[in-house]
Amino acid sequence: MGASNSKVPAVDVQERLVSQSESFPWAVNNGVLANGNKCSIFVHKKNGLGSVETCREFIKNIKLCRHPYILHYIESQEDADAVYLVTEPVIPLASVIKELNEIDIALGVYTVATALDFLHNSAGMMHNNVKLSSIFISQSDNLWRLGGMALVCPFANPKDTLIGNVIRAASPESPASPEDIDGTYSSNSVHCRDSWMLGHLIVRLFDRFNGTSDGKLVKFKQTIKKSFCSADPRKRPPISSFLNNPYFQTLPQQALIESVEFLQAITIKSDEEKQSYFRKASNDLFHVSSGTFQKYLMKLIFSDLIFADENAREFLLPRLRLCVDTTA
Repeated sequence: MGASNSKVPAVDVQERLVSQSESFPWAVNNGVLANGNKCSIFVHKKNGLGSVETCREFIKNIKLCRHPYILHYIESQEDADAVYLVTEPVIPLASVIKELNEIDIALGVYTVATALDFLHNSAGMMHNNVKLSSIFISQSDNLWRLGGMALVCPFANPKDTLIGNVIRAASPESPASPEDIDGTYSSNSVHCRDSWMLGHLIVRLFDRFNGTSDGKLVKFKQTIKKSFCSADPRKRPPISSFLNNPYFQTLPQQALIESVEFLQAITIKSDEEKQSYFRKASNDLFHVSSGTFQKYLMKLIFSDLIFADENAREFLLPRLRLCVDTTA
């Protein structure tokens, strides 16, 4: 489908990735902007499956909630036939989940949890829709993006219809919480629904490594089941505690997560912080496989800011050469 058939200005609609359905009210397509940059275009046909109002809420909330790990909004439009949303280029996580390894999923769930932590502690909002179909992978940096923003609402003023919508939006990998089902939900436990959904999603994502995982992952899953998946909402910890779990403090997870976060924020780091990171990374990154290094870190390191730093040239360049040499 060329640009002449697109109702969104300056977007050339290309390959379809996802079709519109009752549980996911968007058709998702690859696209190209007028400037040649890639994008994704979400299209909701008003005579098709799903709710128009759900799509409007989705757009409103991703425009409002800006964060590196939340789906990036570009533009949107509505006419008599459809609602259109243009975002950064992404692919649905569900379409590639079977191709990902443990370190991919570890980094992915960490970034999603970081986005949820931002919603809770900086924006004062709850997501209410944490499930597989709400997560996308950026085609630009391979990092996960949190979508599914239609049910986002403030802690202080949840909508009267919210619980019914949450129950209807639930999925096998992220079921509705017991308190939502039995009507005992309390606004005093505002983080508990997202903690419950995230916990169940994480357990399901890592279940495919049963029998091949080491003790660290087994212990991590046991902790998540006991805390985040507890039927008692009072026992579910805030998302911030998930980010501090020891599983993410061990190699190679720690090296990969620390490097992605540091390199993304390199422009605001002091000379002392840069020196400390590059010296430490010169050892830690040898625990990251070459494939993982190239997938998540190569593009971040290939920048003028990194190569202009004396410590980066001294300590990271040998690692960079090793990754290139092993795949030559």
